[in-house]
Amino acid sequence: MGLFLIFLGFIGFLVFIILSIVSAVRENGKVKKHLATAGALLIVTIIGAILTPTSGTTTTKENEKESIVEEQDKKEEVKKQAELEKEKAEKIAIDQKVQEKQEKETEAKVEEEKQKIPGTLGFKPNDLKDRFNAITDEFKMDSFRINELKVEKGEVQDVAQVKLTENIVLNITINKADGSVRDVSMLAGGDGTRESGTDILLTIGMLITSTNLDLSADERGKVLEDLGLMDENVDILNIDKETVRNNVKYHLMGSEQIGFMFSAGDAREE
Repeated sequence: MGLFLIFLGFIGFLVFIILSIVSAVRENGKVKKHLATAGALLIVTIIGAILTPTSGTTTTKENEKESIVEEQDKKEEVKKQAELEKEKAEKIAIDQKVQEKQEKETEAKVEEEKQKIPGTLGFKPNDLKDRFNAITDEFKMDSFRINELKVEKGEVQDVAQVKLTENIVLNITINKADGSVRDVSMLAGGDGTRESGTDILLTIGMLITSTNLDLSADERGKVLEDLGLMDENVDILNIDKETVRNNVKYHLMGSEQIGFMFSAGDAREE
């Protein structure tokens, strides 16, 4: 539409300029009329030029529009990336807090277990050592003396192990909270000789005495009876009996697989 007005207005403008010149020569009095018409057509030409957009302007506007769209897309992408990074950081922070909480709870449980005294015989490891050695001195059994009691640190309970003979080992469990003996056990395996069997019986007797000083000789013998060791036809490899004296529980168990296990522990322990 703009181009048509420019063309029409410009042609008309030229025509009426020529007509005005001709009228001036002929002096026919139409010069002013033709000039007025030429002026009007010039205005039409100018209006057409205004209404006609240039290709450069269109391209510029389109480019500006594309730039705006690209900029918006970039902003959206940056925003999405920022949100993803924020979510990732929040998840890492939450996971870290959960892990720290679990670690603290685990540490608290371990510490709580350390402070617990599930059972105690009421004396320290060195007390047991001194009591046991006093008995070996009394009966001239130097080979059974506990020369060193090395305590190994455990996560919840500490332990000490003593090898009395090739066939007899003592295991001592120690409470972390107060360092008292929780229980003491003997693991033994006979080699078929009377001597090895005698050593096992003597060790059991010495442990009964060491863990229960108030028992008389007769009472210690009664403990052995309760455990079935004094029975005439005792099947030592299948024995499984226990008895309690002064809150100390004694348990004797035998099998072909493990040999003999004798233990002394707190009878009040659940």
